[in-house]
Amino acid sequence: MTGLVEGPTPSTRFQLIRRVDKDELGELWTARDTTLDEPVLLRTGRKGPPWTGDALDALRRACVQARRLHHRGVLRLLDFHPDDDTPSISMEPADGEALVGWAGRPSEEWLPVLSQIAETVAEAHRQGVVHRSLTPVHVRFDAAGRPRVWGFACEAILAAAAGLPANRFMSPQQTAGDPPAPADDVFAIGEIAAWLLGTGPGEPLPASDAAGEPVPRVLAALIERLRAPALAERLSDLGEAARELAALGPGADGSLEAPAGERLTPMPRDGAGFRRTTPGPSPVASPRPAGTGRGMTLAVWGGLALLLAGMLGVIFVLPRMVNDDIPQAPDPVTAESPEEAEDPQAEIRRLLEAKRAAEALLTDIEPVRAGLASRTVERWGGPVWRTAEEQFLDGEEAFGRRDYAVASAAWESALAGFREVESGIPQRLAEHLANGAQALEQADAEGAVEAFEAALIMDPANGVADAGLARARQLPDVLVLMADGAAAESAGELAAAAEAYGKAAAADPQYAPAIEARDRVASARAGAGFRRLMSQGYAALEAADFATARARFEAAAAMRPSAEGPRDGLVQADEGARRVRIESHRADAETAVSAERWAAAVAAYEAILKEDASLAFAQEGVAQARYRQALDERIEAYLGDPLRLAADAVSASAARDLAAARAISPVTPRLDEQIQRLDRQLRLAAQPVPVSVVSDNATEVTVYRVGRLGAFDTHQLSLKPGRYTAVGTRVGYRDVRVEFTIMPGEPVAPVTVRCEEPI
Repeated sequence: MTGLVEGPTPSTRFQLIRRVDKDELGELWTARDTTLDEPVLLRTGRKGPPWTGDALDALRRACVQARRLHHRGVLRLLDFHPDDDTPSISMEPADGEALVGWAGRPSEEWLPVLSQIAETVAEAHRQGVVHRSLTPVHVRFDAAGRPRVWGFACEAILAAAAGLPANRFMSPQQTAGDPPAPADDVFAIGEIAAWLLGTGPGEPLPASDAAGEPVPRVLAALIERLRAPALAERLSDLGEAARELAALGPGADGSLEAPAGERLTPMPRDGAGFRRTTPGPSPVASPRPAGTGRGMTLAVWGGLALLLAGMLGVIFVLPRMVNDDIPQAPDPVTAESPEEAEDPQAEIRRLLEAKRAAEALLTDIEPVRAGLASRTVERWGGPVWRTAEEQFLDGEEAFGRRDYAVASAAWESALAGFREVESGIPQRLAEHLANGAQALEQADAEGAVEAFEAALIMDPANGVADAGLARARQLPDVLVLMADGAAAESAGELAAAAEAYGKAAAADPQYAPAIEARDRVASARAGAGFRRLMSQGYAALEAADFATARARFEAAAAMRPSAEGPRDGLVQADEGARRVRIESHRADAETAVSAERWAAAVAAYEAILKEDASLAFAQEGVAQARYRQALDERIEAYLGDPLRLAADAVSASAARDLAAARAISPVTPRLDEQIQRLDRQLRLAAQPVPVSVVSDNATEVTVYRVGRLGAFDTHQLSLKPGRYTAVGTRVGYRDVRVEFTIMPGEPVAPVTVRCEEPI
């Protein structure tokens, strides 16, 4: 999976140092990555039954999604380490405490921190990632005292795998099973705020915080908007919430005042919050190494007390004149002389210019640093990157205490270092890819894996490295197949060798030795196979098995398309098969003629002519069969409807066909029978039949094709066979119509014609 490098299992890759947390989902450890020799924070899944493939895939996808996040408030995910029993996730280290230790602190302490957390999660939403499982456990402080959020997307998968019930920080929509949405994280931020105030699940907010200070109404209203159960009433934008929380922080527009004797110093501009600088150390930040601090001594503070007092008025007025945050007083360390301090306005302008210059440098640094972070620079940047990162953090600290000149100097050095690391990426990436390709050529699977993994660490989306790593991991299996093929080839077992070499080539289509070996064995097998197929083809010709012969010659032609032998064999096989078909059709035709089945005879002769149109016997046979078929069909038509013979035209045509039938010699049984029957039918059709017509002496009778007979009781007629119609009319009565048929040689019942229905 692009961007996630699988390696040894956590038990062998990581040296566990200290367990910092344990919950229903698993454990959280500080550890050392023995492969990269770097400290990490390791999240291990809950021990238990092996994870299913679907669950592991879901966790893998969540890790890929979380790893795309780039923000200084996000504890960056490094790698996903699948394991049958306890999958784990490694993150950059965060040595400070977790937010869970802040329960019961005064709101003036946690408001800036909560603002930073909200801004971090808002940025994640802007990058398309929802946390889905945000609780105080998922906020830890780093060495610089910054709150860092971890567990984006992944913790929700771990919770689902553990089958845990909903907790108080989950929104009603998430508890109901709705798809994840940013509104779920908004609710979680609100619940964290309520929890920090000491509120239990579902309880109303208290009137005062842990320090006994009243909870401002505007803060309570904001928290209620964040934790509103209904989506329509819930604040939709965490960025807005972050700004409102920051505005409610200590010393911000007087909403919360700093305790007496303490000065609240803003953290760097990325929103790291506020730290106490006096009278004691921050409860969040870990101390920096000796020599890196920029703290101020009591002596300096005493010397600049008058300067600070003289500038207070300017400090409170200036924020209304400019858009930048104006510090409460210039940093005493940076004051150059008492003379310069006599002009507060000039000092403020100098600080503003220095601040803007530092911010401009930070604007240049941020995209470069973020781009390196997206390439996991902490894993390969080396001393140059570590030095630049330390300089960057020094600049942040200096900026936070308003030492803008020092911040600018540190950030200039950091920018140069970051750009040096960035400019070296193409060359280092090319070296890793070249080393990987060379290791593949030398069948060095371990070296190839190492080189391509290093390339993917630098460029997780590099397709060449991704494909190379897949080949490298497949190489051990390919080498085993190559060894099997070589052994079989040496023993003369070409079929087994071809199978082994073929599998090796299929496993890695770019592995040249496998392709060459496969083709070599295939060529050797083809020569022996060609000769065998030709021999089998000629044997089949001798046995008149032309289908088998054709199949063998076709297979031989496929092996050697340019060879003449297979083409000659195919011609002989086709000619033999054609002769067999002609003889078969001829036998069918002769059988049909003997049985006087003329349609079948025509079909058989036509099939012969399709094989060879020049065969005279087939030409003569089809002509005779077609003549006999037509004559047979006409005679059968006469015999099937004898009444048609009463018509003179039909009778004349039948007489001609009868004469033609009598002229055929020799006379076959069916033809003789047809002649006898047709002759009799013609004679009967010409003989009149007596017919008696009965009436009532009052009905006028007319017989169509005979004439008007008038009124009578009985009338005798002599009529030829055929169909007749008699009509009776009588005044005052409904006409009648009588149809009757006279069959040849058969007596006819009296025909009654009377008009009996009065009108």
